[in-house]
Amino acid sequence: LDASVHYLDPRSVEATPPYGSGGSCYTWGRGAFRTFQDDFFYFTSRCNFILSRQCKGPAEDFNIQIRRGSNGNLQHIHMLIEGVSIITENGTVRVKDEIIKLPYDDKIITIQKYGVYTRITNRKHSISLIWNHHDSLSITLDIKYKNQTCGLCGGFQEGTGINTDSDEVIYNIMVANQLDVLGHVCVTDQQTGSACTAANSCISPISMYFSTCFANPTFTNNYLKLCQRDVCACGNMKECTCATFEELARQCTNLPAISDDDYEFFGPNWKEWRSTISCGTVLDDIRDTGRCIDKTACPCEYGGMIYSPELLRNTSCHSCVCQSGMWECSDISCPGRCKIEEGTHFTTFDNKYYTLKGDCTYFAVVTKSWTVMIELRPCQIAFEQTCLQRVMFNNNQTWYAFTNDGNVYSEGNKIGLPFARGDITIFQQSSMFLQVATNSGMKMQVQISPIMQLYISLPEDAQGSTKGLCGTFNDNANDDFLSAHNIVEDAPLSFANSWEAENDCPETEMPAPCVSSENEHYAQQHCSYLKDPVDAFSVCHPTVDYMKYYQMCVAATCACENINDCLCAALGAYVHECAAHGVTVRSWRKDICNKSCSNSQVFENDMRTCNRTCRSLSESDYTCSIKDVPVYGCGCPEKKYMDENGVCVDRSDCSCYTEGRLIEKGQSINMHGIPCICRDGKLHCFPVTADPWPPGCPHGKVFVDCTNGTASSSQYFCGKTCRTLSTPCSPCVPDCICPHGLVEDDDGNCIVRENCPCLFSGALYSDGRIIQRNCNKCTCQGGSWNCTSKVCPKTCEVYGDGHYITFDGKRYVYNGNCEYIFVEDQCNRREGTLQILTESVPCCEKGMTCSRNIRILLEGKELILTDNHVETVERFTNQTHCSDDFYSRHTIGLYLILKFSNGITVIWDKSTRLSITLDSRWKNKVCGLCGNFNDDVSDDLTTKGNSLVTSAVEFGNSWKSMICSDTVNQTSACDRNPYCLAWAQRKCGIIKHDMFQSCHKKVDPTPFYDGCVQEACACDLEGKYLGFCTAVAVYAEACNKAGVCVDWRTPERCPVYCDYYNTPGECSWHYRPCGTLTAKTCSDHYIGKKFSAVLEGRV
Repeated sequence: LDASVHYLDPRSVEATPPYGSGGSCYTWGRGAFRTFQDDFFYFTSRCNFILSRQCKGPAEDFNIQIRRGSNGNLQHIHMLIEGVSIITENGTVRVKDEIIKLPYDDKIITIQKYGVYTRITNRKHSISLIWNHHDSLSITLDIKYKNQTCGLCGGFQEGTGINTDSDEVIYNIMVANQLDVLGHVCVTDQQTGSACTAANSCISPISMYFSTCFANPTFTNNYLKLCQRDVCACGNMKECTCATFEELARQCTNLPAISDDDYEFFGPNWKEWRSTISCGTVLDDIRDTGRCIDKTACPCEYGGMIYSPELLRNTSCHSCVCQSGMWECSDISCPGRCKIEEGTHFTTFDNKYYTLKGDCTYFAVVTKSWTVMIELRPCQIAFEQTCLQRVMFNNNQTWYAFTNDGNVYSEGNKIGLPFARGDITIFQQSSMFLQVATNSGMKMQVQISPIMQLYISLPEDAQGSTKGLCGTFNDNANDDFLSAHNIVEDAPLSFANSWEAENDCPETEMPAPCVSSENEHYAQQHCSYLKDPVDAFSVCHPTVDYMKYYQMCVAATCACENINDCLCAALGAYVHECAAHGVTVRSWRKDICNKSCSNSQVFENDMRTCNRTCRSLSESDYTCSIKDVPVYGCGCPEKKYMDENGVCVDRSDCSCYTEGRLIEKGQSINMHGIPCICRDGKLHCFPVTADPWPPGCPHGKVFVDCTNGTASSSQYFCGKTCRTLSTPCSPCVPDCICPHGLVEDDDGNCIVRENCPCLFSGALYSDGRIIQRNCNKCTCQGGSWNCTSKVCPKTCEVYGDGHYITFDGKRYVYNGNCEYIFVEDQCNRREGTLQILTESVPCCEKGMTCSRNIRILLEGKELILTDNHVETVERFTNQTHCSDDFYSRHTIGLYLILKFSNGITVIWDKSTRLSITLDSRWKNKVCGLCGNFNDDVSDDLTTKGNSLVTSAVEFGNSWKSMICSDTVNQTSACDRNPYCLAWAQRKCGIIKHDMFQSCHKKVDPTPFYDGCVQEACACDLEGKYLGFCTAVAVYAEACNKAGVCVDWRTPERCPVYCDYYNTPGECSWHYRPCGTLTAKTCSDHYIGKKFSAVLEGRV
């Protein structure tokens, strides 16, 4: 053995059988065997034999064959496991005729180093083999294979055995299981036992050290006999005892300590084989040196690179140092950023992402001192494209408007740039970006080309001061959908409707799917540049996750009339985000976006206007003091200066706009019924006498014409309605409004504000009404909700082919070929009592996930959920069992629920879907694939080494619970099977269309639809429908929890056959899409009542 590899506790080798009780068979030495029935026999041969195979049952799940060489070692092992061929020969392992490196994982099998051994298991954990690379091989089978096996290991039957004292019986067994293979034909000769002097060397060690290993004392005697036969068969040499001693040590659960003086009994290799790891050392698996090192010498990983201990690594918002294999990180002051991109894609200050399609003016940010409003309008009906048309900023009672043609207006008048007045500065940083900054620290970048996009940043000291479409900026994404009525909405549609700044806007909608397959193909082709591991964007992959931007790019480009404009804006959005994290992406524009600059300007990825204008030559350039995210675009190179015509000159010579329109010099125009003419760059208007409008105001309202004293201000419209009580005043528009002290209700009547109803999820609730929001109660008080602030339980969920939703609401996709830590409390080297492990099991070798194995380790106990049932040390039956001790178990509808006494609830659909709910006592105490339960969605992808990453693959790989291969890249099912995309979109359209229409205002369907399409794209025979049905069921349950029951299943669409559970002639079981409050549970248990009201299934 290599001195760098140390002894592994033999109990751990045999302590990992397949889930569930089973049986084991062993072979070692030159021909020793112990069968499933614990028969011991000895036979040496160099022929090929069937060690064990499934010879009964519907299919052959496994077939294990062995052939020994002249030295007694296993020269050739052929394992066929669920159709996958594995061969060990000449020191190599081949899978499907390809030589592999360990660890190796695929959809069916896992092969990994296991101490000094190699372990081969299937993903169902029903078959496990352990090989010592020399003479020993063990097979462990799940109990389901009882009475189904053949081979030298026997029939795996209780109460049956063979006469091992008869050489003829053994010979006949060997001959019956000999299988000659091509190129290797041999004859098995009958053998008889023979004695030798070296056989006595087996007696003393076995009697001294192994006599108490087994409850059955005959086992020790059987091992002694086989040891003696093995010594004599190998040429009367004492060192041949080691094979049996090693086999005994692997299975002995109470092996006593062996002193140095006693090693003479065990041969020259025994001491080395039994060498133990020094206290405090660990295996250096990161550098893969195979050696044990002190824990403090462990390196760290980040972005595919290895960092030595004590090495410092800085990102845009964190400073981290490597300590004993873990990153110790501290926060650096980092601004919050809100992004409105492609007209329909929103990211809040706390990194909550959502989409919507509006036709209105909305409040993007509302604070006590300033406001940002955005105007969204349809800009191309055929493609159903929505564009950001205008941005309005109110600062200290002064309005500034930014239009999509690059013009800026103050109080309706176009202003020249650069502009500085009071505490606001506005200037054009590049041909594509306008920059705004205030003395309070707010910065705003308005992109004007190729389409309008908006980026707002705030300093950390502004936390807790914002509301609106950009969220609350308090590091808690869960309350970002706080409506104008002071209640947290679940869906972006209702949330956005509450922040409308106009009356009678059309309903906010979800963005429609792509209607042009040609556009979609074009979008996928060119947006894929973002994913290319060697293209220009790859430099930013370790820092910014590209998948969100790729999906946004495809969706926006596909629904765009000027397709290249949207494509380049999406690519540029990723470039902008990379720049915000300190990474400059170069040479990214390709031919499509590589438009030349005009007027002698040049393109730069970090364009600045500082000291590059003619104005800056005569006065101080105040734009130089503004520091924000670097932007790309055209501008003057250094030592060139831009004049008022936008021409870059060498240090030197010198019409009308209104409401976003260009008025040519001398052109006349009619503005709101008033004739105006453009002269000297100013629009001159001539008031005319008009008939009074309106002739009278109904319901006791008064008319405000924005010019006389009846308005509190000539610039603000403060006619409040019950829906706009909490929104700031809008720019004044002549209209009838309620008199001072009254507000307008939904019927147009003027009432006192205390009588206003409250709005939630599109519905009105009368004053004093109380509703339940998770664990909190909200009371309607004068048009605004007043909610309690308890810390509520949080749920993490995984379903289908690796679709995860963390406790804090982060969604990502990861599906590796290993067992992973779903959630645990042993974070950052802390001691803990909880660990939940999960492993996906595919339908077939290249298929999607069809089931999920789950292990729950809690306070020293273990529960195993696999193969549609639960196994525990208590061995509960499949009937509902209620217990006040460790946990209670409930079968509700289609689901199994485990409720633990320490605030943990597990819900399993007995297939791919698993959810874990933790109450408030676990907040900030857990980690794993479920994130860290701290209300901050931005740090959920924190690795086991305590490093925040952007790649779901890198994050998932770090949470492996065992040594197995990394997932290198992850291709979505729709990319693998593009021919299935149209079918998947059509099937999953049920989520976005009429069937679930009543739920759209309560639960955002977009992420559920996206997940459904990916699941349905799998397109294998079983997974095609399993994934689709699971994905729709997830959305249906979310709707049911929000109070909307949708009966979506039909005999053709994902049917549930409850009649199966009825006995002949009875009809007691029925399917209920949303459960029932009257479901019977043992002792009328609270958990049963609670979940039977929301979970679908049979009742």
